[in-house]
Amino acid sequence: QFTLSDKKRKEINARALEVAALEAEGKARILAETLGVSVGRVIGIEESNYVITPFAEMDRAIAFGMVEEAKSTPVNPQKVNINLNVRVKFLIE
Repeated sequence: QFTLSDKKRKEINARALEVAALEAEGKARILAETLGVSVGRVIGIEESNYVITPFAEMDRAIAFGMVEEAKSTPVNPQKVNINLNVRVKFLIE
């Protein structure tokens, strides 16, 4: 099974962190507006472990007997699952 290079893994992780941080800020602003307060500066950031898992459809299909194993080794693009958690604490004004 093929995996991502260290360089690509770092690129994907950095992009996922950017997206997660922007989503955290957006959600905080929606909650603050709903509650009649304002979001202030960031006072804390935490990141929990992330996992980047190549998702092999063919391997799964073979394992479940849905297809017979091929005689040659096919190299196909695979989906990649990224899971990470970011907790951002904002000062409420």
